[in-house]
Amino acid sequence: ENSELKEDIEEASIRINTTSTQLETTQLRLKKTREQLNSTKDLLEVTRRNLTLTEADLANKTTMLTETQEELEDALNKAKCELNSTVTSTWDMLYSPDIFNEILTLEKLAYFKTKIEKLSCFVGVRMTDTVIRFFKLYHGIHQDACK
Repeated sequence: ENSELKEDIEEASIRINTTSTQLETTQLRLKKTREQLNSTKDLLEVTRRNLTLTEADLANKTTMLTETQEELEDALNKAKCELNSTVTSTWDMLYSPDIFNEILTLEKLAYFKTKIEKLSCFVGVRMTDTVIRFFKLYHGIHQDACK
């Protein structure tokens, strides 16, 4: 009986040692996993910060792109309404880049004064398509240059 008890104790001791070794191995693996998790968390935080910076940069670039597109559209619209390649009316000169959609000044008027004396009463008026169409209609020319 004693020998059986000794064997049982030895077997139990072996199992305890094996279980203890397995526990230590598992604890080491858990420690490594936690370290990896912490490292991954750190990397994730860096990635989040980079993403935030990238999103802010994207928003800035989007704003710049929108502004550039608006400037381009304005430039294209202005180019469409500049002085016609074939002048069909005296008023077509109002589509020149120096006057179209600009404030008429005395300096600008001096350039055109020899051709159109009647404009002097419009100093200070913005020369828009509507104003130019008024001149063309008022003087019997029924042709729109910017349509």
